[in-house]
Amino acid sequence: MCKEECETSFHLFWKCNFAKAIWFSLGWGIRTELVTATSWKDWLDWFYKGPNLPPNVEFYDFMATSLCIVEAIWRERNQRVHAKKDTELALIIDSVRQKILDHVMVASNRVEEVLEWTPPPPSWACCNSDVAISATGCVLSAVIRDDLGTILSITVKTGMITSPKLAEAHAVCLAAEKAIELGLKNIIFQCDNRCVVKAFDAPLSNCVDFSLQEAKSRFLHACDKMNDWGIVHISRKCNYMAHNIAKWASNSRIMGCINPEVLDESVLDDLTEWDPGDM
Repeated sequence: MCKEECETSFHLFWKCNFAKAIWFSLGWGIRTELVTATSWKDWLDWFYKGPNLPPNVEFYDFMATSLCIVEAIWRERNQRVHAKKDTELALIIDSVRQKILDHVMVASNRVEEVLEWTPPPPSWACCNSDVAISATGCVLSAVIRDDLGTILSITVKTGMITSPKLAEAHAVCLAAEKAIELGLKNIIFQCDNRCVVKAFDAPLSNCVDFSLQEAKSRFLHACDKMNDWGIVHISRKCNYMAHNIAKWASNSRIMGCINPEVLDESVLDDLTEWDPGDM
């Protein structure tokens, strides 16, 4: 991003002048050039040993903050490369601080569970996805709504996957590819599978969960065409519309793009699971 060296992950997230400014500005005053590390293994060895951590900071908290920084740098890098837009450093640092605060609140159980679906901010769209699994395969569903909550698209597709986690990952990919097809540029993805959200939200392209690597690559390929995006975990309690649509499609054997007007209101309910007996 600074164009001073070949862009390796270690240079981008640690040695680049842009990265140095963020690491130094977040309260710990870390000067990356003083850390004797030339690889991520060296870096981990350096900080895993307590004396090299910032004062009064646990290793877990340090790593949580580090991941927030890496995520912010990766997003800014992609925005500069693909959208040709720069974000002010002060705004990026404020964003990282807010993300760190969110992690602290989660760790201390001070985050209230989301109990209803709410529309995204103006000029954004929200993609909810889910699956219906059978012994022989799955049905993937993706629902895209605008900032007024209006349904822009409902898409369902069959697959041969029987693993719920992997099917959920492919459902998110389906949502991303449909969003691109619709020409949407600012997207928030909501998925009720924590493993998928954690894997897809991680800033590095490689996936710790190898079973999700191919799906993550497919997802990021679609997201590269967007101006901005995010993926968050949503409780099943307010993700029933996507789940209901997958169940309805599985029972009706209707796939493809679905007109919401043909669906009963009980299927399009975010908070209540649809009963196939109502058909």
